[in-house]
Amino acid sequence: MDHTVVPREHTLSEMEWLNYLQESEVSAIRPLCLESGKYICPVSEPFYYILFHKVKGTYVNREDKTVWNPLVFEHWGEAMGRLHSCARSYQAVHPRPHWQENIILLAERIETDPLLTQKWKVYQEEFSRLGTSGNEFGLIHGDLHPHNFLLHDGTLTVIDFGDAEYHWFAYDIAIAVYHMAQTVPEDAGKKDAVLAFYHAFMKGYRRGNADTGFTAQIGYFIDYRNLYSYTYHMVHSDPGTLTEGQKVYLARMRRTIEAGEPCLGFRLL
Repeated sequence: MDHTVVPREHTLSEMEWLNYLQESEVSAIRPLCLESGKYICPVSEPFYYILFHKVKGTYVNREDKTVWNPLVFEHWGEAMGRLHSCARSYQAVHPRPHWQENIILLAERIETDPLLTQKWKVYQEEFSRLGTSGNEFGLIHGDLHPHNFLLHDGTLTVIDFGDAEYHWFAYDIAIAVYHMAQTVPEDAGKKDAVLAFYHAFMKGYRRGNADTGFTAQIGYFIDYRNLYSYTYHMVHSDPGTLTEGQKVYLARMRRTIEAGEPCLGFRLL
């Protein structure tokens, strides 16, 4: 199967979720209905296209401190909180995949690497023991980093729901913290910067979703995200095209995973 072609049912489930968010007045990208309730337009098997309404806004410039600041972190958190709040009441007709159906987990690369095999086995066993109530588990965005929202006059619009899946809400938050931490230099001020982000983000999150009894899991899922990211690179990267800097970065990720150390260099909570 060519995984660059997204299955039709997968796209239908994304359109359905986005429409539900619109009905719930969540600021998210809106699919364009092409004709008589249809969102998918065929080209030739197995290809098709979909359209979205144009979103006003730009990506956040992390160098511009008048924008990249606690206020936008709060907006970011509030947007995610509202998504999770909607997920608690959402009943899908075309279901999204669950975490264990992620294509990364089915990659042969995991089976041929003893470290990845062992680490993924541990996480799968631990996940089987986690609660899956509607207060902590549901449909998440799955990739809400700074390049997946646009900002316009103080309004933040979430885009790119292609990775939305059923997972733990704490993981969605962990993804935001993990990717924000990648933008902070590895120096003595990193811990303070990440913690300041986290507190601002969660202040906004609680406005969107007041039920945050799962926050103790966030640090656990940050390290899980590091393993996921490393696995993703191992599956999709061509070793022959990697720069020396990328090789060093991946080697550092692997050492952290092998040692079982916090990927941030400290415990978040």
